[in-house]
Order: sequence, then structure tokens, then C-alpha cells
Amino acid sequence: MFKMTLNQNDGILLISYSGYFTVYEAKLFQRELELRLSRIQPEEYALVVEMQEIRLSTQELAPMFDEIKQTYLSAPFRSIYSVECQTQAAGKTKRKAQARANWTPVQTVDEALQLVRSGRGAEA
Repeated sequence: MFKMTLNQNDGILLISYSGYFTVYEAKLFQRELELRLSRIQPEEYALVVEMQEIRLSTQELAPMFDEIKQTYLSAPFRSIYSVECQTQAAGKTKRKAQARANWTPVQTVDEALQLVRSGRGAEA
């Protein structure tokens, strides 16, 4: 399951994903992400990513999720907040994201939203 919420007033794109994914759902996720990114100027937005434990219906999905992560990590968001998750997959995202100067780990989505709205955190 995935959900993307764009808050234009606060300049926030919230991406949440978790649970069981099929190839079809992963493709929908990638398409929606690309569509959202094409309709905004990422440098004007903070990205909040909440990834809970995901279960893949087939191993061919692993590279697809790596591509999805690379898509949002390579976009020039003014800041990225990652809700910490204990899964192994989240650890890979964390290592990739730590190379970004504007990346901040948080414990909850509410914490990330509060940091964005207050102007604190990883603003570049």
C-alpha cells in the first residue's frame, strides 16, 4: 500500500508505503511518484518519507523498489525527512540518504511535519 499527499500550502510531499506489494502495485507507485515530481518544483518542497515494513510478492520487485527510492532521493528537494523504521530495507535507504546534506531522520511523521513548518531541520 502506498499513499502520496501533496500539501502545497506548507510545501510538503508526504510519501507513505508499507505492507504487501505486487508488481502491478509497484508500477503504479513508480508512475504516481514520477507524475507528482513532474508537476512540482521539488526544490520548493520538503519530502517526508514513511516506509514501514514491506513485503514483496516476488523477488523481481526488489530492484523496482531500489529504483523508486532512487527516484525520490535524486530529486532536488529542499529537505528530506525519513521516518525511521527498523526493517532491513529501511536501513539501505538510510545509508543512501545520509549522503545528502539535507536529510534528517525523525521518529514520526508528525515530528517531520513540525520541523518543516517551523523551518528547522535539514533545510538546505
